This record gives sequence, structure tokens and C-alpha cells, in this order.
Amino acid sequence: MEMATTIIENIWLMDLAVCYGSDKFLILLPETDLESAREVAERLRENVEKELDATMSIGVACYLDSLTKDDIIVNTDNPHL
Repeated sequence: MEMATTIIENIWLMDLAVCYGSDKFLILLPETDLESAREVAERLRENVEKELDATMSIGVACYLDSLTKDDIIVNTDNPHL
């Protein structure tokens, strides 16, 4: 619950954060370009580390780079993004 609260506090009201599996979250940033999404991800990672004394790994993908929802999820781990 603390992780969810921290995520919600670091995204805009129009963004959507959902649980994806037992220990993963998917955050959709519909009005955010790729570079800004990377900044959101880094800010979130820093705040989780500071506020929860935990670490997290974050991948970022852009819908324009992907054809399907599965492609988006796979692209979050793709180092060229």
C-alpha cells in the first residue's frame, strides 16, 4: 500500500497507475512525451528510495514505439529507449 501511495503522489491526476502482477506496477502517462516520462520515472525511483527505504527498477516505453500492449511492456526493458 505504501508503494501505491508513493506512486500516486508522483503522477498527475490524468495519469493511471495499476498493479500489474504481484510486484509490478504499470503507469500510463497519456499527456507525457518519452523524455518527460523518463524524468517522472527517475523522480519516482528517487522518492521510493528516500521515502520507503526500498529500491525499484523502472522501464519506460512510448506508445508510438509499440504496436500492441504486449510490445509496450516488452519495450520497457529495451535498452535502446
